[in-house]
Amino acid sequence: TKKEISDSTGAKPQKRLYIGGIPKLVTEDMIKSRFAAVPNIEVKEIYIARVDPNDPKSESKRFAYASIRAEQGAVDAFTKLYQGTKWAGAVMRIEEAKDD
Repeated sequence: TKKEISDSTGAKPQKRLYIGGIPKLVTEDMIKSRFAAVPNIEVKEIYIARVDPNDPKSESKRFAYASIRAEQGAVDAFTKLYQGTKWAGAVMRIEEAKDD
């Protein structure tokens, strides 16, 4: 099952999205600003694992998690908009995050 968090006020459910394929040269601020213009999207966590953490040019696996407060249709539209798009030479992957 997908994670949905809602409150008792009837607010739209909150979901977590996985954003993969983030290019090596893209910074945390660039990731946040890319999605800042999208309503109800807030990038909460950014994870960068490098083969050599002391070498910023080291190969890395970069991804982020974003929180979205929206109905399922809006989540699907956001995913469709960004899924497979190129950013600085890398192909992005967007999907609902798996449970922890």
